[in-house]
Amino acid sequence: MRLVTTLLFGLLLTACKPAVEVEVVAEKGPLDSGIKHMVLIAIDTVRADTFFAPDEHNFKDRLSPWLESARVYTQAQSVSPWTIPTVATVLTGYLPNQHGAGSFPTALANLDLQTPTAIHSSVKTLPERLSEVGFRARAASSHPWLSVKFGLQRGFRNVTLIQSREEIDAWFKSFVGNWQASKINQRNFAYLHYMEAHQRHTSKFKNGAFAELTNEQIQRGLDWSKLDACKRGTERKICQQYIVYTNAVLDLRDSIANTLEVLETNDFLKDTLVVIYSDHGEEFHDHWAEATADDTDPRGLHGFGHGNSMYQELLRVPLLIWNPADNKGRVVDNPVSLVDIVPSALNWLNVDIGEDKLTGLLFDDAEKLSERAVFASHMAYGPEQVAVRKGSKKSIWNTVNDSLRYFDLVVDQNEKKPIESDGLVMLFDQLNYDYFEMSSNGVGVQPEINEEQLAHLKAIGYLQGAESNNNSVETTPGPALDLSDISNAGAVEQTETIEEEDNDDDKNHE
Repeated sequence: MRLVTTLLFGLLLTACKPAVEVEVVAEKGPLDSGIKHMVLIAIDTVRADTFFAPDEHNFKDRLSPWLESARVYTQAQSVSPWTIPTVATVLTGYLPNQHGAGSFPTALANLDLQTPTAIHSSVKTLPERLSEVGFRARAASSHPWLSVKFGLQRGFRNVTLIQSREEIDAWFKSFVGNWQASKINQRNFAYLHYMEAHQRHTSKFKNGAFAELTNEQIQRGLDWSKLDACKRGTERKICQQYIVYTNAVLDLRDSIANTLEVLETNDFLKDTLVVIYSDHGEEFHDHWAEATADDTDPRGLHGFGHGNSMYQELLRVPLLIWNPADNKGRVVDNPVSLVDIVPSALNWLNVDIGEDKLTGLLFDDAEKLSERAVFASHMAYGPEQVAVRKGSKKSIWNTVNDSLRYFDLVVDQNEKKPIESDGLVMLFDQLNYDYFEMSSNGVGVQPEINEEQLAHLKAIGYLQGAESNNNSVETTPGPALDLSDISNAGAVEQTETIEEEDNDDDKNHE
């Protein structure tokens, strides 16, 4: 067994507290940018190649004209192949081995049977930091993870659970409509979490989602697809699912455009920072042969969904930023990480974090670095793996059997041809060691989940064999949009029931 494994494997199983000992890379002080508000949008389960396919094929939609004024990061890397570790990073500015969320008690993760850990109680979230300086923080989400005490809801005055993108769009329009009537110095933070790309090609597929598509929509999906599964047209079910997924992603692009239009119509785009990201991608048999040969998913699934591998179809995600202090759009092809969102946002919003130290870089600096190392860890299904990308080179380390695969993403962007190199062994052994040097040693806590929350999570594929521990997040009654300054920050409003899905081997799990 290699030295890195011997020294560091134990750290993989610990959920964490803030790694205050980590060196701050982003040393710039806050800017007087004039940015007043922030909107942070998660488009769950969207892989980068599918999101950017319309632009690569000169397809014009409602979002297209907005891209001219955006920073478009084509090589943004997620920090995990599933939701909880990634969203926790986006909301804290710490890596998964630092913030504590999304760990499991054994070396073989199984989200069907095990409850993941929460953000460590001493880690401060972005909405908490913003609320402390006077922001009014609200969230609307189609994802039930935000209704459980994983720490993702901390700092929000309310989290409103909403079923569809249309309802989230309406919620946001109402929230922004209230900004004008607020005190002139009131600052606002909105977090929106969409689930269309997670849902439509799984349970809704069985209810005829593919049959509802037009011939034009089907042909468009085939034209854009780079998948082996679609090389013979739509005869394979996995290709039909991908085409349904493609159209769900187009709908999410429409909701992003709607957000920008609402801000512009209400004259807030000129002083609102807008950040769009996906927490992870989705696999459609991209690495079915490899997954079948490895056979490490405890559910017996191979090459479908997410949370079960560290390939780029899960880790390369869309990231777009509209910054009113720098509205010259540009495309950035250097690798950046989702851990960079919090330090960059706080810097642009002129929010001082005192003596706290965050892990990420400022995007203004990170986008200039072609050889920066970015990290991902925390599996949802199977043995713990760590992915490290440095420039065009990438390693995937299975920490349980101590196997490594190395890839060159320039000549092998689909990760089909592992390479061997003593130089890469030495480089990535050191980087893996560096990653775990950043780990904290806190003990993770599994949150309480009541029966209603567990039912919602099971309905979309999680915790299939788990039982409720019969404790809940405190909820508040009332309308879908509560703009009053109530005192129980972090309460969850539940305005819609998440639609229940059937469970089978085609289920997409997070």
